[in-house]
Amino acid sequence: MQLKKQQIYFLRVPLCLSKRYPKTKVWSSLLRLKPYRHLRFTIAETEKTADGVVEVDSADALKDAIDDEQVSTIKVVKSFDIDSTLTLDREVTIVGDSDAKITYTGAKGTNLFVVTTDKQIVLRDLSGETLNGRVMALDTKSPHVLMEGCIFYTKDRGISFVQDGIVKDAVLTLDNTKIRCTQTVTDDNYDEDTAIGDYRGISVYDVQDSTITLQNGSELSGFGYCINVTGTNGGKQIVDNSGLNISIENSLLRGWTGFNVWGSFAEYQIIDSTILGINNSNGSSNSFSAITFNGDIYNQFDGMHAYANELYIKDSTVKNYQKKWRSKFNYGRNSATHR
Repeated sequence: MQLKKQQIYFLRVPLCLSKRYPKTKVWSSLLRLKPYRHLRFTIAETEKTADGVVEVDSADALKDAIDDEQVSTIKVVKSFDIDSTLTLDREVTIVGDSDAKITYTGAKGTNLFVVTTDKQIVLRDLSGETLNGRVMALDTKSPHVLMEGCIFYTKDRGISFVQDGIVKDAVLTLDNTKIRCTQTVTDDNYDEDTAIGDYRGISVYDVQDSTITLQNGSELSGFGYCINVTGTNGGKQIVDNSGLNISIENSLLRGWTGFNVWGSFAEYQIIDSTILGINNSNGSSNSFSAITFNGDIYNQFDGMHAYANELYIKDSTVKNYQKKWRSKFNYGRNSATHR
């Protein structure tokens, strides 16, 4: 039997949206063979722009992309809210689009990100805000995190080391990245206002032989303690931070205190940077300063004190802002009015 000449037509029509990647389009092609039969098959087209790269525009899509080990780079292309913590347990890069912002609505004390891997984590050009909670917890023994070109606002803490035991060989780098506390500051007035108390920009706890760097215009602002260094290792009175190096290079710390150090045996560098201590307390005393190495002068912590640290300052400004206020204090039989 001789076949007649066949005419072949292709028609692409969208059938559905992928549940795993909501922006994924699944197309149907209709292969038409005249006059015999119709053959139908589907071809999936994802938003992957290159090998291992995927774009996301919702909280569910971001969670799915993080869980997908074939995805190496995630690009956030739209603003959205998220109410649960994102666990980063593998090497991954998350990149933000210029108009995209992640808003974390989780409870106070919880984190937008929790890092549980020693592999490299990169956040690049990512914007976000935590309305009640914190930005990131490092829950591993040797985290490697780079935040580049990011800006985050937080009601609580920025980045915290929360692991069990001692961290070693960690590398935390903020490169042209700003983390600002909104606990008390309004209208971005971080030169004159700050939170008071235990609001930490970076909370360093039981860390040794590690490097923490702020560079290229990075910033921690509005925190009670911009960088807080403490821990339990080494005994009650001496916290051993041997080998810890914290470097502030061409960057800015603004808060109740820039450094609040309880640890010992660490190195601190301030190079081409500004440290601003803001005294806006209306209490009867305020013993804080722009840089504080503690001696437990109020006998709060069983004599814990900073010991044998090295501080190097070059081409930098360390200053204090005193908020104006009026109050009367009684000193025995005397009284005084302060501004």
